[in-house]
Amino acid sequence: MAARLRPVYSNSIQGNISRSRIVITRANNTKTNSCDSSVLAFADRKAEEEDEEIVCKVCELLSQHRLDFNKNHEILPQLKPHHIDQILVKTQTSIDPRMALQFFRWAGQQEGFYYNIKSCCVLIHFLARANILGPASSILHQLTEGSTPTLTLPESVMKRHGHGHSHAEIVDSLIGTYETCSSSVKVFDLLIHIYLSTRMIQHGVDVFFLIRRHGLTPSLRSCNNLLSGLLKLKNICLVWRIYEEMILGGIKPDVYTFSTMINACCKEGKIEEAMDLFVKMEKGGCSPTVVTYNILIDGLCKKNCLEQAFDYKEKMCSRGFTPNVVTYSVLINGLCKARELEKASSLVQEMSGNGLMPNTVTYNTLIDGYCNEGNIAEALRLRSEMILKGIEPNSVTYRVLIEGLCKAGEIMQAYCLLEEMLRRDLVITAGLFNLVINTLCKVGQVQKAVRLFKEMVCKDLTPNDLIYTVLVGRLCKSGNAEDALGLHDIMLRKGFFPNIVTFNALLHGLCKASKIQEADGLFQDLLARGLSPDDVTYNTLIDAYCKEGNTSRAFAVKDDMIERDIAPDILTYNALIHGLCKSGKMHEAIMLLKEMLEKNLMPDVVTYSTLIDGHCKLGNIKEANRLFKEMIDNDLAPNGFTYNTLIDRHCRDGNLEEAFRLKDEMVENGVIPNVVTYSALVHGLCSTGQMEEAKSLFNEMLNKGLSRDVVIYTTLIHGYCKCGRMKDAQDILKEMQDWGLVPNIITYTILIDAHCKEGNLQAAVKLLNEMVGKGIVPDIFTYNALINGFCKEGSFQNAFNLCDEMACKCITMDEVTYTTLINSLMKSGKEQEVNMLSQEMVDRGLVPSHFTPALFVDGCNRDDAHNADKNNKETLQKEQGGVHTS
Repeated sequence: MAARLRPVYSNSIQGNISRSRIVITRANNTKTNSCDSSVLAFADRKAEEEDEEIVCKVCELLSQHRLDFNKNHEILPQLKPHHIDQILVKTQTSIDPRMALQFFRWAGQQEGFYYNIKSCCVLIHFLARANILGPASSILHQLTEGSTPTLTLPESVMKRHGHGHSHAEIVDSLIGTYETCSSSVKVFDLLIHIYLSTRMIQHGVDVFFLIRRHGLTPSLRSCNNLLSGLLKLKNICLVWRIYEEMILGGIKPDVYTFSTMINACCKEGKIEEAMDLFVKMEKGGCSPTVVTYNILIDGLCKKNCLEQAFDYKEKMCSRGFTPNVVTYSVLINGLCKARELEKASSLVQEMSGNGLMPNTVTYNTLIDGYCNEGNIAEALRLRSEMILKGIEPNSVTYRVLIEGLCKAGEIMQAYCLLEEMLRRDLVITAGLFNLVINTLCKVGQVQKAVRLFKEMVCKDLTPNDLIYTVLVGRLCKSGNAEDALGLHDIMLRKGFFPNIVTFNALLHGLCKASKIQEADGLFQDLLARGLSPDDVTYNTLIDAYCKEGNTSRAFAVKDDMIERDIAPDILTYNALIHGLCKSGKMHEAIMLLKEMLEKNLMPDVVTYSTLIDGHCKLGNIKEANRLFKEMIDNDLAPNGFTYNTLIDRHCRDGNLEEAFRLKDEMVENGVIPNVVTYSALVHGLCSTGQMEEAKSLFNEMLNKGLSRDVVIYTTLIHGYCKCGRMKDAQDILKEMQDWGLVPNIITYTILIDAHCKEGNLQAAVKLLNEMVGKGIVPDIFTYNALINGFCKEGSFQNAFNLCDEMACKCITMDEVTYTTLINSLMKSGKEQEVNMLSQEMVDRGLVPSHFTPALFVDGCNRDDAHNADKNNKETLQKEQGGVHTS
């Protein structure tokens, strides 16, 4: 198929041809009706005569010193693309190529006239032969822009793609007109250069092999450029094929060729072949340059052949070459990699002595070496030295130092250097940000990590999922769930949405911070974005709702989970059972256990321990013991929580023998009793007045290295107070404070109550003032104990003063306060005051009580004893009645 090309040039002959005016089209093949052969022959002869006449007219015009554009216009309607080929060939030796170029340009500017690809190639040859390379290159460049890219190997057949011209077609057309135009190989050098300069190196390679098939060989310069370009792309195989074809084509390699091939050997790790090539180059009379030596020395250093590398340095010097900065830098790098840092430093001194200034690369190499050795101090000293010498540290310098500092645990210095990079607006990679953020999180510097995270996102760098997850987790763990949610919002605004692992970490943090509403909003956002929650997502939400006491919502989430074809697992059921047990719904919890078994989900230690704890809290020790036995029969080993739950229940039931038997059993089974275990047993002994045994057990606990806490001290103080041993109670209080433990409101209330019962109101009031001085606010129990003490002494005015003080602190009198006052007033015959208080009590809907703090403490549950500072009745019950729970 014929192709037509229309070029338009700029006014300058050497200027580029405007690409907007070159149009490549294809003439359609047409079928002609058969006719008489004589008629056809006559027509052909006539056409030839007309063609010859047109060609002669144009040739005559071109032979003038100036173009006659009027005559040009007369001839233009008769011109056809094939005329141009004939004109150019006929006039190539008789006219100035510039005149032909001017005509070519003028004709191309005329409406309706087009050139074919052959015309362009003939003109390119014409111009190249006359060494008018600028316009020739311009025409070639525009032809290549219309070519169809192919990445086939040279042996492959180049195919037409139905639009434009492939570079194979361009080469074929150039080759087809090459001999006719008595052209030069410069044309193909130009084409290869164009492809290399436009980063279409494979096209350049294809051109090389296509012209070699026709017995043509590009210049040495073109071959070297091809070798260099392919080496940069790490296409070593093709580098060798080009080299071998060069040799076959009779091209003698020069030092640039040999240097490239030696470099190729080094990149492949073939150092012996590289040295052989070096010898071959010298034997062939081609002298190496400093660059050649540097390439080989670098290759030897990378293979840890340092001795040979230094031998080549010496050979280089003996032959009159002076090592340059690159030479020293590659040797220094080799020594650093081999951990020969002293030699590397000496080489830097030698380099300076030879008048060569170490550059950034040199210093970075040394700094990296010292960082890898863990000698951060020397690495930082070198950084200071390079600054003093006016050499600015670059991104690589900072990266190497920051990585070394993080590895050495000097995270704050690493953080400061990264801040310095930000101030200097140096390029910081996502990897470096991730490293510092992760390390900051590990040492608890979460807020600094957040700051860097925000900087990173502002620079449109994407934090990896691990860092995002770690940071969110750390924020939530440190009680900053809102900050974690803020980071999530920032990421959303930047178009980043976390993966399900990060999402679950954020959800878990919000739930742990009791921000259930925010957690639910986050969950709804996940669904709105069309993302799929997993079992972890659902289990996190279910557990949160159960801990909040909202079991109905937890079961609704479970139903949604099933609708999405996510099967509830053991964690799901354990969370739901815990929620039911916490609400005292033991029947529903047992029914859920049966559901588990029906689904072939076997209960684990957590399941049984939760159920046992639920029954123990309700005082149902028989059912708790049954579950304990069933657990063991199912080959499930009870843990510390299981044993502590049962021990606590037996102690509260006064069954100390069984409680101590369980303690011995847990030890036999390899479960170490903890402070919770001992607290329960000490409380049991104190409740039965066995104070010596309680103190002995407390000492046993200390001897085992377990930490003492406020709860166990308070339990002992309560025991001594019940027995009226106030001095012992005061001694325990002093010991507790000597160990740096601060008495809580329960501790003070027990002591105040005991002093009041002893009639020592002065000591009670002193303790009240002491607790207030420490910032502990008295609660209703504290006031009731004091009011009871004053009433027993008949000091009703002081009692009523305390009531007024309560009112000022917004503490409302309860049934115990009223009952204490009314009973005491009745005994004193103060009927008017009794009637007034009784009516007030009835009006408030309160029922009389015979409460005393000590009696109340005896019956309470210490399940949450470590939350002793909560100022309400439930806290007091939990702190003093039972045991810790783990």
